[in-house]
Amino acid sequence: MLIVLLLISFTFAECIFSQIQQKTESPLYHPKRKLASDDSEWVPLNVKFDTNALNYGSGYVSTPPVCFVVSGTCTQDNLLTQEKKAYIIRIIDEVQRLIKKYFRVHKGTLATLKSSIKDKDRCGEISSIKDSSIADDIGMVMYVTAHPIESQTVLAYAASCGSAADASSTNPNNQKRNIFGYTNINPANLDVSEGKFRINAHTVLHETMHAMGFVSPTGMMSISKGRGTETVPVVTSEKVLKVAREHFGDNSISYVEFEDGGGSGTAGAHWEKRVLYNEIMTGTASSYSVISNFTLAYFEDLGTYSVNYSAAEPLTWGKGMKKDFFKCSNWPTQAPYYGETQARGCTPDRGAIGICDTSVRKDLPKIYQNYEDPTKGGMIELMDYCIHTTLVSGGQCYEKSVLSTENIASLSFLDRGSSYGKDSRCFSSSLMKYSIPISDFSCYRVKCVDRGYRVNVNGNWILCPSGDSISVTGYGGVITCVNQSELCNGEVEEWPDIWRTDPVKGKAGSIVTLIGDYFSHMKKVYVGETEQTQFSIDNSNQVRVKIQFNDPFVNLIQLLSDGYVTVDIKIGDGNDINAVYQNFKLQVELVEVVQNVGQWLYKNLFFTVGIIIFLIFLVLLFGFIITKRIIYRRAKQVARNLV
Repeated sequence: MLIVLLLISFTFAECIFSQIQQKTESPLYHPKRKLASDDSEWVPLNVKFDTNALNYGSGYVSTPPVCFVVSGTCTQDNLLTQEKKAYIIRIIDEVQRLIKKYFRVHKGTLATLKSSIKDKDRCGEISSIKDSSIADDIGMVMYVTAHPIESQTVLAYAASCGSAADASSTNPNNQKRNIFGYTNINPANLDVSEGKFRINAHTVLHETMHAMGFVSPTGMMSISKGRGTETVPVVTSEKVLKVAREHFGDNSISYVEFEDGGGSGTAGAHWEKRVLYNEIMTGTASSYSVISNFTLAYFEDLGTYSVNYSAAEPLTWGKGMKKDFFKCSNWPTQAPYYGETQARGCTPDRGAIGICDTSVRKDLPKIYQNYEDPTKGGMIELMDYCIHTTLVSGGQCYEKSVLSTENIASLSFLDRGSSYGKDSRCFSSSLMKYSIPISDFSCYRVKCVDRGYRVNVNGNWILCPSGDSISVTGYGGVITCVNQSELCNGEVEEWPDIWRTDPVKGKAGSIVTLIGDYFSHMKKVYVGETEQTQFSIDNSNQVRVKIQFNDPFVNLIQLLSDGYVTVDIKIGDGNDINAVYQNFKLQVELVEVVQNVGQWLYKNLFFTVGIIIFLIFLVLLFGFIITKRIIYRRAKQVARNLV
């Protein structure tokens, strides 16, 4: 029962596009023909997000228009504060950047856009739009509002309110492209934490892509589901099928399902979540949604968009598992699919720690009876009650939860070096700082770099080789590194990286050259825990360091047997950016270690005095106990002699 409560206590935003679009204007339906195009005609899609309605006195027509005081149906959460407004602007900037990155449109449509706005006086919930100005590089206008709505689960919604014939010499049938739309962001459900930024931005991008044309399937098809059959919406267009066949590794695939559950706001306007799980255009947000080739292919098949497949994010759900994967009774019998009941694991998108959500459900319709036992199923309707690893409350990687064992001071011995944020992912890890390593799952921030990816352990960015495992100085156990293709799409950040050292070993006072990349803006170098004061950055690829080493605690066993200790070398900017080079061999004399310990004790006088007092107390206590026993035995012997 507790597991059920934990599972349902944490839900992501749902999408109600279909309901909103029906109130606005007829959507742009998926075409049945493909337009030819000349690449020279395409330009990046620059969407203008008009945020004037976020200011007082704007053209709202909703009820209530906006909350400025706590009264009526409004609560404090409904207020559009300056903090929330600034956060929305940040989200809009990120969505605009992503749309430019992924989509291109025909340049000539701009003229149609400019002339069309003169004939419109409203767009959905926005009135008085005639004063909008459009720069020469704008390809679409989205009007942004932020008024309250009565929903605990909807963060945002959007719809199209105008389309025009695509400007292309290869468009004789006047195929249309959406050029006007609006989106509303619900202030009460907007979490302005930094960890939620990616999820929130992807939610607004999801809604914007509805307004751009992601609205409907190409047809309906009767398929086998569970112990029955059902007619479901499907997409059968050329590019989508090509992507599906490549992703699942099966050339016999003839359709990709659209969602048939979730009610009128979700069904028929999203990818089927059971099939594409954390794809950005499924019906509910995921811990870590991705903009995959499936959605890009859908837009390319519209004929009015050119898309950037090279920037698509990796979708690992069902990859290479053939058409059989469409039925969850054929899923692998291990996490994140149909794993051991209530076993912990990473969710399929690696955005959180979860459990296998097996439950007994006596009321399952036949189409959801997916297993030999008709009462066995998962807990999520949009997943067609298929069993898989599901997020539990407190398991999200984007922020540290109060339920995390590492967040409890009395359990600090469970420290796994976890790190949280919008770029954090779930890994199998047995790292332990103060106890015996125990295999479990933990969250670590990830950066995709030239040589793969790095994970952030206790503030240090360490290279994690695909398919290998890494140990971390100061911790027992290892982190298991997943394949780079699960986390990175080929785009890399300009991140400092130490490839090697010259020479490969050194000692205090010797000169060591760090060879790597992106060193120009680095300000700090550490050997072990000792900050270096004598180093020079020759260029972006080389740093020369005159080694200083004052660490008081080293591996004495290794020192006595090998004559050296292995230490980490870290280079960084003094803030979050750094790179760690592991296992540098440092030659140290035993007398140096003793001197370092002495210096450390001198610098930490309170600790030293405390230790001395504690040792004196132990000696006195031991002496008292021994003396007491001696006196007791003597007294006992004297008493015996007197008798």
